[in-house]
Amino acid sequence: MTMGEYIKKLRTDHGYTQEELGQLLNPKVNRAAINKWEGGRVANIKRSHIAQMAKIFDVDPVKLMCFESIGPRPSNAQPLNDSCRIPLVGRV
Repeated sequence: MTMGEYIKKLRTDHGYTQEELGQLLNPKVNRAAINKWEGGRVANIKRSHIAQMAKIFDVDPVKLMCFESIGPRPSNAQPLNDSCRIPLVGRV
């Protein structure tokens, strides 16, 4: 399942229209943008919107992005401004 398909599934499971979901985000997002996300026509959704949707749908942001979880965070770890850990593939 792609991220867009998962967003659509979560949105419909929660009973929101595309317009209603867009109104819940801050800054607001129009229905056409939500439609592009769900259709996979946008490669980079803002991290702030991903974090907000994760809270709205009560899911982990990593799961929302369709990445496998990388395990629990250490008890002393603190997230940086609503960020999440994303596994890297390749050279850094």
